[in-house]
Amino acid sequence: MFSAVTKVPLHKQQIKKLWRQLCELEKSGIVRQQRFDDLHYFLVNHVYTLAQAQPSEFEWLDEQALNVMIKADWQELLLWHEQNAQQAPWLDTFLAMWLAEAKVPSTDLPIWRQSGASTLFAMSAQAWLSDFSDAERQTMLTNIEMPEPWLVRLAFAGQPLNALQLQQALQSKHFEFVHAALVNMWLFAHDEFAAQLLKTFSATDEAEYKAQLLCLAGIAQLPDWQDACVAFCEHYPLHSVHVLSHFAHKKTLKLLVNWLDTQPMSEPAYQVWQILTDKELKLVAAISLAKGEGQVEDGLQIPCVKHAETCRQTMLLEQGDYVLQGKSFAALDTQLIRQFKGILVQKLVAAQYEQKIAAMLYFLPCTPRHWEFIDRRTTDVSK
Repeated sequence: MFSAVTKVPLHKQQIKKLWRQLCELEKSGIVRQQRFDDLHYFLVNHVYTLAQAQPSEFEWLDEQALNVMIKADWQELLLWHEQNAQQAPWLDTFLAMWLAEAKVPSTDLPIWRQSGASTLFAMSAQAWLSDFSDAERQTMLTNIEMPEPWLVRLAFAGQPLNALQLQQALQSKHFEFVHAALVNMWLFAHDEFAAQLLKTFSATDEAEYKAQLLCLAGIAQLPDWQDACVAFCEHYPLHSVHVLSHFAHKKTLKLLVNWLDTQPMSEPAYQVWQILTDKELKLVAAISLAKGEGQVEDGLQIPCVKHAETCRQTMLLEQGDYVLQGKSFAALDTQLIRQFKGILVQKLVAAQYEQKIAAMLYFLPCTPRHWEFIDRRTTDVSK
């Protein structure tokens, strides 16, 4: 499939470079379609080439391990992954490309409950299409030990739930159940979704959990959440980039402009501005107030608010209420996914797909092979 390895250091260097770029993609959550495909396929090709070397440049990733992946021998793969998961940071991305369409065992088999199994199964689109029984979900809800997070997401987020199980999940002391249940209510257009999300947000103290709930409010395009979003981001600026990027409506741009010259929000606001608009702004000297007078802060530069406001006004004239990477969109639908990929984009368009696929898009950073599967399935369903 590939020629013999003659430039091992070059392949290793390229793997590190591609992995760094994929990490940057994960941070922003959005990348142009072609770049997305190239990063994944180039990474896989370089890794595969080194794995095929004689002897393998990765002693733990040799031809035998590749064959286990190709055959989706889950028991062997689970053992291998447990032993080698820490060998390389790019390993799960490589695995996800291989396992994107792999068949998975029936959900009632014991292997699903083995440690680490659901993490691997979740890499396969087939796992998200599996049907979990009410009895299996009830066992998870009543088990003394918390099931693995990926198992909860697979069993609850995109599956039809009866009223009792939905209520039990929402009342669980484990956030994974609550989060999956709220995503389920959103995807199945539950009448009480907005009220339940607000109730859960108000009752939640953990900042990380509140951030995830705000992201869900943003992608669900719920009205009247801006005040809660503003208060949270100002109190937890480290979470603000992740949260605000999920509010892709052009109304968010005004909020960002107002924050550009305000500390500590200036830097995160500018990061979100670039995610949404893809526009660099002029930098100007920061002004601090001391004894009632404005003074220039030595060496500190911030984005120019006037420049940002001019750009914002221009974008408001473009057709469409939403903006990502400087492109205006009338709706967050498949038009968006034809141009961009990444976990942020996946979440924003998830509701356009059947619930099980939508749940996968919400939780799993998909690879090009996942999208090939989704495209084929969507085409087949529409016929």
